[in-house]
Amino acid sequence: MITIGLCTYVLAATWTAGERLHWSGAATSGHVSSLRVATDAHGRAVAIWKEPNIVAGLAPAAYAVRASRFDPAAGWEAALSFEGIESNDASRAEIEVSLADSGDVLALWMSVDTQGPGIWSARLPPRSSWTRPERLDSTGGWGPGLAAGRGGDGLAVWIEGGKGTSGGRIWSRAYRPGRGWETATSLDTIGARVSAPRLVRTENGDGLVAWTDTAPDSWPPEIWSVPFTRDTGLRPARVETDQSGTPYSTWEGVAPPDVAMAPDGDAVAVWIERHAAETAQVWAAHYSGGRWRGEGPVAGGFIAPYANHGGAGYGAVRVAMDGTGGAIAVWTAARRNANAPSWRSTWASRFAEGRWSEAVRLDSDADENASFAQLAMAPDGRAVALWLESTESEYIGRTGNYGWHTVWTNVYVPGRGWDGPQKLQGGGGRAQNPAVAIDPQGRAIVAWAEWSSDGTRVWAARSR
Repeated sequence: MITIGLCTYVLAATWTAGERLHWSGAATSGHVSSLRVATDAHGRAVAIWKEPNIVAGLAPAAYAVRASRFDPAAGWEAALSFEGIESNDASRAEIEVSLADSGDVLALWMSVDTQGPGIWSARLPPRSSWTRPERLDSTGGWGPGLAAGRGGDGLAVWIEGGKGTSGGRIWSRAYRPGRGWETATSLDTIGARVSAPRLVRTENGDGLVAWTDTAPDSWPPEIWSVPFTRDTGLRPARVETDQSGTPYSTWEGVAPPDVAMAPDGDAVAVWIERHAAETAQVWAAHYSGGRWRGEGPVAGGFIAPYANHGGAGYGAVRVAMDGTGGAIAVWTAARRNANAPSWRSTWASRFAEGRWSEAVRLDSDADENASFAQLAMAPDGRAVALWLESTESEYIGRTGNYGWHTVWTNVYVPGRGWDGPQKLQGGGGRAQNPAVAIDPQGRAIVAWAEWSSDGTRVWAARSR
């Protein structure tokens, strides 16, 4: 623990042993999906996820939303479930969550039922149970995003229509504490194939929405963004073009971006771009003074073409910013191996003074296979990178999948660099869907799920 000025920060370099938050209590054919965590300024946290609702007696394909809250004085509470909302499609189990400094939890998720997909929200007030879920979209909503301030106000975005076809449009609704959700508004897009939007904001309500969009009868997709404020509303701005307005991407296109924002409204966007059949690379741009600048590849960010460039797993890139405009991006890069089509390692690059550093490798095992890289960053520049890892021997012993995953972290400390990879201890099952969050004082929470023959468990570890 160190003190800078009037603030005390926790060095998130060691971790508690994993604490079990929930156990499904029955073997299932499904797994926990869309696990998320959030923190507040008082050291509290919430973990939220979807899992097969075997306990409720439903078919294994039905998924329920559950959450557990953490209080420094009391630890993790028993998981609470929503009532009356189930999802029958685990592959589309998307969920987001925020935690206000008042302790109020705001959740947003997509649920699929007999009427199709829809966007839903509910609150978990302090020392209370979940409110009745409220539907936010009019029809067919998917791809939810949520950004909220520490005072509890927030903005939700989603897409209606356009999933792999045409006519997609981004919708949004603002949330005000004590008033609820305001009227939905839409943002016109160019409208053929629209990716799930990524959403970030500052404490005063300024922010950005970014997504990929493809014009009708046109290829490749392009990255677009919309800045918003409480006063001016939305102003579309294309990110990925050169000075002549020509898109940077080749015919193979780009993956949906990730975005992060500093307290002063500066932002960075990162994405993976494929330029040919044999290469793909991490690209980035930074936003300052109302415009995007510095679009280009990140040094050392080459990625083999075997990754799933648009998903949350192999090959996805994530970014976070600190309180002074610095940023870190993490991703997994694939490489050939004699025993499998590709092996992946975890890499990171730091953005400072308008430039990205040469990428460095975060893991250390020459025979590992990394996936699902995640990232969180504190205001003072400390960061936690998180990923899943399996060894070559584990892959060979389990032909057809990528091994018995374990959870790993690496902590970045300004002025010192990366501390080195650390393995987190859970229950020994197959780890999946890791998530990480850091509060303003630098206290970090990592959560993940583990599947084994007797059910699915959700675990969490805290920095100390």
